[in-house]
Amino acid sequence: MTDQTNPAFELLRSQDIPSLKIRYQEYRHKVTGAQHIHLAADNKENVFLVALRTVPEDSTGVAHILEHTALCGSEKYPVRDPFFMMIRRSLNTFMNAFTSSDWTAYPFASQNKKDFNNLLSVYLDSVFFSRLDPLDFAQEGHRLEFQEKEFHNHMYSLHHDLYKEKLKEKNKKITKENVISYVNKIPPAVLMSCLNCNKKVKVD
Repeated sequence: MTDQTNPAFELLRSQDIPSLKIRYQEYRHKVTGAQHIHLAADNKENVFLVALRTVPEDSTGVAHILEHTALCGSEKYPVRDPFFMMIRRSLNTFMNAFTSSDWTAYPFASQNKKDFNNLLSVYLDSVFFSRLDPLDFAQEGHRLEFQEKEFHNHMYSLHHDLYKEKLKEKNKKITKENVISYVNKIPPAVLMSCLNCNKKVKVD
């Protein structure tokens, strides 16, 4: 984007940052109020990221499940895994999606303009027009494996490390009654509890 931008957006601020050799431009979408930040730089990488606030209310990991299910097909791309299909076929230099304590992001990069626009179309449609099929929730919401009487799930490695577990317990006490006290990636105990009581999470 330039300072003379799409009529759907209004320019709020434009500033050069010489130390980083970039130009910072901040826009607001007139209808939705969505914030768009553009960093103009003399760099061959074309980078884009969609970030959303996903503030947790508990430790069931709903935001992380939605991160996965959002990439399981959309209105424009109703295939099972457009994200992984693009990883194999794209000229991307980076593709990912991740959930943090209170936000979820979908970043990608490519040095090829056509490839960048293809990825942009897939990402935007996946984030804003995802199918959210119940069968995808059934797959991404949990996974059980019984091996040597141990319980495994999608985030098994995260919760199997004793040091990490103790660190999370300490952080939870320090950040009590704060959004970052919740575990955004489902701990086995909570997940098993949810499965046992057949808990359903409403997604608006």
